[in-house]
Amino acid sequence: MKNKIPCFVLFALFSLLLSSCKDKVIVNFTYEPLEPKIGQSVQFTNLSDGGEIFDWSFQNEATGSVTRSTAENPTRTFTTPGDYVVRLRVDSNDNFVNTKRIYVYDSIPNISRDRSDVLYYGNVKFKAIAYNPYGRDETFQWFFSKNASRVDGGLLRDTTITIEDGTQADLYVAYDAEPEVFFSSLGKETVRLQMTIGTTVYTTDQIPCAVFEVKDAATRSLLMARAGGKILRQRIFENGVDELETTDIDAGAHPFNIVSSGEELYVFDAGSHVDELADWENDANGDGSIRVVDLNSDKVQMVITNNGTSSYFGFYNGYVDAEYVYWTDRNDYVYRMPKDTRDETFGWLGADNQRTYEYYVTEASAVSGMLSGTLSGGIYAYNDTYYWAKGGTGKGLFRFKKESGKNVSDVKVILQDYAIRSFVCDRNNGLTGQIYFAAAGPEGKAGLWVSDMDGNNVRMIDEVDLSDGTITGIVLDYTAGKVMWAYNNSHSPEQSGVKQVKLLLSVTEMPGEPTYFNREQDILGIALDNVPKVGI
Repeated sequence: MKNKIPCFVLFALFSLLLSSCKDKVIVNFTYEPLEPKIGQSVQFTNLSDGGEIFDWSFQNEATGSVTRSTAENPTRTFTTPGDYVVRLRVDSNDNFVNTKRIYVYDSIPNISRDRSDVLYYGNVKFKAIAYNPYGRDETFQWFFSKNASRVDGGLLRDTTITIEDGTQADLYVAYDAEPEVFFSSLGKETVRLQMTIGTTVYTTDQIPCAVFEVKDAATRSLLMARAGGKILRQRIFENGVDELETTDIDAGAHPFNIVSSGEELYVFDAGSHVDELADWENDANGDGSIRVVDLNSDKVQMVITNNGTSSYFGFYNGYVDAEYVYWTDRNDYVYRMPKDTRDETFGWLGADNQRTYEYYVTEASAVSGMLSGTLSGGIYAYNDTYYWAKGGTGKGLFRFKKESGKNVSDVKVILQDYAIRSFVCDRNNGLTGQIYFAAAGPEGKAGLWVSDMDGNNVRMIDEVDLSDGTITGIVLDYTAGKVMWAYNNSHSPEQSGVKQVKLLLSVTEMPGEPTYFNREQDILGIALDNVPKVGI
């Protein structure tokens, strides 16, 4: 018996075959005018190459509301300005669809900005959304509060206008088509616009104001240690700095150095007594310490203290790397300990036995050419090489390798003409890296200097009077591309403050003109807090 295929199956297969052979409809449409405004009739013209059923949808992107039409060439009058998504679907087939976005203009200009959230000291650009299909000449007058500044550093002009409540307001005015500004105050801001298109003037009474809140933002900070006080924090933004905040963190009696490492801050406090005593080995006035601060919580832990020993053994200079905390006493010794050390008390074993102390690195008498009893100006370690700065007799920067016990090797003295008080090393820039150092130098010049890592190509950055002041805190800000230092002038307080200049990108580039980060006095150590903070 032969198998028979039912007729209805053959019919279905034949219909499927015809359907698969049908040409795809290329869906397209246009509309006129190309820059419609509210209240204006817009003609949509179907340009598809086939089809019998047409389904149009018009969606307001802001509200989500949708209207529809089944006409082949519909007209539409928009009553609300803004972005619309127009979709044409042909023959009820989801494969035959074309979608276009159009902007419907108001009958008068509106103010737009390039971000919904305006942040404290953050860039924001304004522009006018205006109906101008014939390209007539446009002019602009933007009115900002006195909290606004131009991102490009240009000046906004002063002006006075009558605002909505009939009062006079002192404002800034800009004439750009798209001014970019930032705001240096939190809270409500109002931006106004007067615009001409051809011969038509749209006044600030006609163009709706842009009213918004300037919101706070989390950002990094500069930390500053003031002798005998608290650590200060000043947040750093893209276009400016916040007001100073006094933290609850004790700075100590003489915090000559503070150093940030990851999310921790190390405070090196030399203690209350920093002048050398005649019987330095036997006095018991030590009250210095190294403390570590969790920059997320500001919680403080003791690393080590010299309580019960001589003030000579205070923690005058410090450096921190990925594994160790390094420090020098006033003159003669270098030490290091693991970063996770806590609650230690410094031990003095006597000049003959101190090299057996577990944290001992070396002493002045072990470094060829270095004199004992001269003031230390900082310590730095990199790739098993140490840099130890000195001032006074035997001045300069001593570079050496550490050997076992008391011994060091490969001693080289650089910058011998400079009595160095503090320094930092920048290994990110230049062919060999660079050293920024505070020192009194040749020909009586004193201030902040820079050289390469071999002590060559020395250039002065800032000439200041170190006989009446100090530079102890120096920090490299790679985010902003700057070097910052704290200059404290006891006789001319108006010259005191944290200064800054652009980081040098080569070992021969000349420094620019320093500017002030702030005008604070009595700042010693400074460091960067890269844990973002909100609030002042």
